[in-house]
Amino acid sequence: MEHIDCALCRGSHTDLLFTKWEMNIVRCTGCGLVYVNPRKFAVEDDSYYREAYLSTIEQYGELQPGIRYLYGRFADHIETLVAPSRLLVVGCAMGHFMKFAKSRGWNVHGVECSPFAAAYGRERWGLPIQTACDLRKTRLPGSFFDACSMIEVVEHLPHPKETLLEVFRLLKPGGVLYMTTPNFASYMAIAQRENWAAVVPTGHLYHFTAETLGALARSAGFTVTVDLTESAALESEMERIPPEQRLDAGSLESLRETCAAEEEGRIANGRAEELVLYAVKPFSGPAPLFAARRWTGPEPDLDGRLVCGSGASAEDQKVYLIGGGKKHWVTSESWLEAHGMSLSAAIRVDSRLLAAIISGPPLG
Repeated sequence: MEHIDCALCRGSHTDLLFTKWEMNIVRCTGCGLVYVNPRKFAVEDDSYYREAYLSTIEQYGELQPGIRYLYGRFADHIETLVAPSRLLVVGCAMGHFMKFAKSRGWNVHGVECSPFAAAYGRERWGLPIQTACDLRKTRLPGSFFDACSMIEVVEHLPHPKETLLEVFRLLKPGGVLYMTTPNFASYMAIAQRENWAAVVPTGHLYHFTAETLGALARSAGFTVTVDLTESAALESEMERIPPEQRLDAGSLESLRETCAAEEEGRIANGRAEELVLYAVKPFSGPAPLFAARRWTGPEPDLDGRLVCGSGASAEDQKVYLIGGGKKHWVTSESWLEAHGMSLSAAIRVDSRLLAAIISGPPLG
């Protein structure tokens, strides 16, 4: 068993949250990061990819509909920020997302720990995939990629900060890191604790919230972090829990009150099970070396402002509320009135800037 300090703040003081499979899941008292400590882990062997994995992604040689939807959503997010250019896919598995991104015009490069999965992607689709468990050992050139995706990867990494530091080095100035991981602040995680499906102490070494994942990215040098995690409805989420694991009435009411207090003032509650976040490497150096960002001009502080586009198209007539780095289409004046706002307060901004802001849930 290996005893470790916090990967985020390097602190050594923790509170025990719960135990699963005789392994402790703890929370750092300094920064709130949740992780397995002490830990014993093994790199996922090839049997995972030889057996169950492929059937969760494909059906009759085609992407499962749910996977195709997720890949489309991920690609839409990234492409709102960055025009298709050079994409690094860390933890690319068998290369399915790489192939999907390539079909949309991206020049892709993958890194995968499993030799079997990496070989599968190389041999089936001819994808450029390096086999490496430590990104630093790939010896890729610095400031080379415009974007990097880490889809359900960061929770597995024994040294997540070191990996993000290397991603930072590999990205061009203005480059975007896009991550997804199980959301430890989700209703399901809070309600199910050790019974939550994402609590796998031998493989999921860390459990992140938007706050701790954002802090980790910033500690690696990224200066902008935006939480794209979707909202969830408490009641419908609780119905997904097996009856024998459901909270009693008192515990459910306590959960409702605690979460409501935390969510006060938020446009979206961010309680879905999948945490989605992007981070940006700051612009520096000569402009020709910048990532292929959709918008590289001045970025005014629009948080909390009502905005619309500068043109005359139907899209430019929509009014958006900017909040938390996202734009939310306001679909009714009654919503504005209920929140003490008026259409007359909307300002016009460059349509290209507005198009380069990822959409959050509509309001109204």
